[in-house]
Amino acid sequence: MGIIYVVTRGAYSDYSIVGVTTDRKKAEDFVNNYNKYREEDDNDAATLEEYPDGEGLELTNVWCTRVTMTKIGEVRRLDYDLVEPEYMGFCYFGGCGEDAINWNEPTINKMQAVKAVNEKRAIILANNIWGDTEKVKEMFGPRVEKK
Repeated sequence: MGIIYVVTRGAYSDYSIVGVTTDRKKAEDFVNNYNKYREEDDNDAATLEEYPDGEGLELTNVWCTRVTMTKIGEVRRLDYDLVEPEYMGFCYFGGCGEDAINWNEPTINKMQAVKAVNEKRAIILANNIWGDTEKVKEMFGPRVEKK
């Protein structure tokens, strides 16, 4: 069993994972370079965390970008949310008018989330299943089920 090295930065609500690797030297070099010009008490400084491979890590809540997009591709709502795995992916039709789709995209990059949801919107329209929740779930798969 190996070790997983997780590079993090920030504190409290600004805490985030910067990268994950199994190479300790690579992780240490990254932390040193990231922190080279930072003050010692800088809350944004990178730190290195170690976890045994396969132990102590379990998928819990995931940061997602909630995208509400109309049938014609207009973004009506765009925000972040910490969601349980079963709420990632397609959510529902409706909200902001009946012509909108709501999707939790597992990324905090807003541009990436909009692009991904827009591509799914195009697929839904091309298959003429807009508004049909069951067919959309069949096409994109069910949400991740909680175990």
